[in-house]
Amino acid sequence: MPVKTPRAIWRGNPPSNAHQPEPQDIVAWAEDVNGNIANLQELPDNVASVEARTAALESIGATGSLPRAAVALATMGNVTLSGEQTIDGTLTSASDVLVRAQTDPAQNGLYTTASGAWTRRADMAAAGEFVGASVFVTDGTANLGATFYTGSVVSTVGVDPVVWLRTANQSALGALGLRVNEVAADITPLTAAASYNNPIVLTPVLGSYITYDTGVVTANAGYAYAEFAVTVGDVLKVSGIFYGAAVALLVFRGAGGAFHSYVEHQTNTNAFYDGYGVAVPEGAVTCTVSWLQENGEPIVSVAVVEQNLAEIQLRLIGDVSEIKGALADYKRSTPSDRVEGAYLRYSDGEVQPVGTFTYEMHSVEAGEEILVSGTFTGTSTAVVVWFTAAGGYLGYFQQNTSGVNTELVDQSVIVPVGAAMAGISWPNALGEATVKRASLTSVSEVSKAVSRMHVIPDSVDVDGYYISRTSGSKVELAGYKYRRYDVADLDAVFVNGTFSGSATAMIVFTDADDVFISSLNAHTTGVDSVWVDEPAPVPSKALYGYITWAAPYDGVAHTVSANSIDTGLAETVTELQQAVADLTVAGSTWAGKTGVWFGTSIPAGGGSYAYPALVADALGMTIHNEAAGGSAARAGVDSLKTVSDPYGWDGSFHRAVTRSLAATLAEMQYIYDNWVTVRELLTGDDRPVTLEPSDLAEMQDYSYEKRLIERHLGENRRDVYFFDHGHNDRAVDDIVTAGADTRNRFTYLGAINFLIDLILNDNPKAKIIFIGHYENARKETISQAQDLLADYWDFPIIRCWERLGWTQQTVLTKGEWESGVWNPTANAVAAPKELTKIWMPDDLHPNTDISGGATGRIAEVIIAQLAHIV
Repeated sequence: MPVKTPRAIWRGNPPSNAHQPEPQDIVAWAEDVNGNIANLQELPDNVASVEARTAALESIGATGSLPRAAVALATMGNVTLSGEQTIDGTLTSASDVLVRAQTDPAQNGLYTTASGAWTRRADMAAAGEFVGASVFVTDGTANLGATFYTGSVVSTVGVDPVVWLRTANQSALGALGLRVNEVAADITPLTAAASYNNPIVLTPVLGSYITYDTGVVTANAGYAYAEFAVTVGDVLKVSGIFYGAAVALLVFRGAGGAFHSYVEHQTNTNAFYDGYGVAVPEGAVTCTVSWLQENGEPIVSVAVVEQNLAEIQLRLIGDVSEIKGALADYKRSTPSDRVEGAYLRYSDGEVQPVGTFTYEMHSVEAGEEILVSGTFTGTSTAVVVWFTAAGGYLGYFQQNTSGVNTELVDQSVIVPVGAAMAGISWPNALGEATVKRASLTSVSEVSKAVSRMHVIPDSVDVDGYYISRTSGSKVELAGYKYRRYDVADLDAVFVNGTFSGSATAMIVFTDADDVFISSLNAHTTGVDSVWVDEPAPVPSKALYGYITWAAPYDGVAHTVSANSIDTGLAETVTELQQAVADLTVAGSTWAGKTGVWFGTSIPAGGGSYAYPALVADALGMTIHNEAAGGSAARAGVDSLKTVSDPYGWDGSFHRAVTRSLAATLAEMQYIYDNWVTVRELLTGDDRPVTLEPSDLAEMQDYSYEKRLIERHLGENRRDVYFFDHGHNDRAVDDIVTAGADTRNRFTYLGAINFLIDLILNDNPKAKIIFIGHYENARKETISQAQDLLADYWDFPIIRCWERLGWTQQTVLTKGEWESGVWNPTANAVAAPKELTKIWMPDDLHPNTDISGGATGRIAEVIIAQLAHIV
């Protein structure tokens, strides 16, 4: 009989919020824990086969590898060692190249290219210069930012084989170690379960509300409010409908009932909140909530972090998988079936008899990485065709093209959810294709023996609404109810319950901004759809999953579950920490460092997929993103100053002025006090007619006095400061002509210099890095001005415009953007399109590509360049 989950045990039998566990359940669970730990200790035999390689990596971590000067490129396959040629997408020109994949491995090594024969580079031309060497790659398409290591002992150069392995860099290992340590600190031997949302019992006071900016009780017959004690650091979850310009979502009071602060000033329009999270601020003692009585009493809960191991371990599994990637050696997979004289059709997986083709079937596991090599062609085929364990067709990876030979070398492919077999087909004339799999079994793979299904924590049920399957909108309709689940970082979920209604689906996914992504399994009005552990793949950008059901099915259990590990990883975490410690010397240059990023909407947009966030995650940093949409660095335009316009604001976009980083608090106050006059100088159809006190507070928050001095200098000083401004400062020519040494805040160059002076006066040893604009074809003055600053200060600049290739060159494509997703076959006829428009739907903001491809590409460039900055 299956052992209950910790949540089920804690709720007792029958289930009750009183938490009365049954002794026999606890005993059974404890026995299961011991069994699971025993399972995890039975490490697979093949770990022994990689001990030598692990020892080599440990040696690197303990003593440091022998780094060689960086090379421009690394080869992808066998090459002719003479003549300038294209390597990894880049034409060589007396370039340093890592030759790593020769048919004769004795030829591998570091070379300098030439029009004639290539020569081995001087630092790796003798026998003793190979073993333990590592080299970083600065350019190319596939190998940009990669580090390669060789442990080969060479007695005779050109005779002894040299094997190069792609390794995880030290910064990645350092960041990984930090995450594992965080996980280890959270794990306890045996843990109890607690409710995710403990509702607070509100005691309403009728006929009054709490004024949002003073905390004063104000009489109003239509309102009610409640006050309750809070604990600093707790997270409150608020659900309900709120209305009225005199109230806020929450108002906090300090000692003695004095007004402390407020959250979310409301308007005279109903605002709907569902599980909105608010952290209790320092100094708050009580909290008040006010509502319009006709809208009903809101729900306020305390979010309690569950001490069940399931979620902690789920995060750990991902980290273990990364460590496997750092250590794993990929070996050729042995096919389960090989058929000559046929290929697999990409669209349905059907076998097509053609004498000139061969196909193979390989066993795979969902979520693992496989490496595919070979030369492929033919529009009826794909590089990989996926099948389920039962042999059913699932999908394909990368359709091939007739008449075009696509050569792949160790192409990384992630196995999708539901796949158990991978089929590859190739034309015999182009040589055999291969599949490689990791030979080192990871802890996550061993742990599958103890996997359990656990119910994902949910928010409160919301009556009288359903979630539209086509838009994700909340639609008011009596007799329906919906529930929201957090599905971030999950590959798939499993839905249970009974549903109906043609406007609904089994599950609807939305992103971090609650914007619709997709839905699965539409329902039918009048027909009961009964789902039992029905799998639903989670889209990569999804944060929430919604289910909707009708009132007649309230008695049915509606749940969304996911696979996780319930117990038993505590000991493995200790071993994992030791392994990471052995492989990491003192962390990387950036791991554990703090930074702050200033800029426009370009780095600001995208939430967790904004490129500053991606850089932080990859390098193990903490980066505070202070970039803001519409922001300019300058406080005005010096050349436009007049008696009637003392700041030179005439013709400026309103947010460039009201969100100026170099503006003072006093200047923001001037804007507020003289808004009627100032507004007429500014542009932008959405500039407000009047300003409220909350607008002044917001404007002043963009000032350097708040955004830099108060938050990131002094006791809060950061290790590194990133400047990513320029786009919104280019309105006038003085962006490049004001003088690189000016401190005039009403010019771009002067504003940045003024801000850098503040940083260096606080900490003369602070690191400052300029982030170059992503293109220099249309708005070339941006990159010119950024170069002037870098030259003046001798601070590093990452010239993104040189690395991305986002130019105004056009290519023929059938592709088109559809709701933020690139559809490569949207049009029947190919048409020319600029490269910037192929990368960004709005031709300006990388984050408008909701797949994360554009922000991810910028992050890749920045991460690779930061490896050279110390």
